[in-house]
Amino acid sequence: MRKRKRVWKLVGCGVLLAALLIWLGPLVPLIPKWLEAGKKRNYEPGACLDNLKELSAGLMLYLESNDAYPPADRWMDEISLFLHAGDLSEEDQQKKLRCPDLEYAEDVYGYAFNSELSSVWAHEVEDPAETPVIYDSDNLERNASDPFTSLPEEPRAGGNNAIWADGSVRQVADKEGTP
Repeated sequence: MRKRKRVWKLVGCGVLLAALLIWLGPLVPLIPKWLEAGKKRNYEPGACLDNLKELSAGLMLYLESNDAYPPADRWMDEISLFLHAGDLSEEDQQKKLRCPDLEYAEDVYGYAFNSELSSVWAHEVEDPAETPVIYDSDNLERNASDPFTSLPEEPRAGGNNAIWADGSVRQVADKEGTP
């Protein structure tokens, strides 16, 4: 009689375990993702265009908070405060300020700010879709700025790109009007 009770207990435990596996089974593939969620990720941009998209998001957040464009002489310093992502290291966050199409060096950035927009109220920009704000530049310094004159003569891989005042990121047309 005792053996029979023990067998039924084992069968009951087996049925309970099977029911739990059927119920929780679909969650098993998510376990590795949950374990990875707490780890910091690396920022691996594919091209300057990818970084400009990141900078555009930071610029839009900056504009939302300040209603005006940053001062030209410290635009990177101002926007970098809005590029933070909790799962990126400080070093990887700063990579967003550098064009990956250029050879990496400590003091090489490759983007410039349109100095004509320095501290200008966002609502004062007359044609946002046609006003470049941040763009690929031959001036490789941090916080580079000029009145949209340092666009590379030799276009970067995929062409020269810019963030426009409307928030879009797209290619800059050359002097003949072709991207």
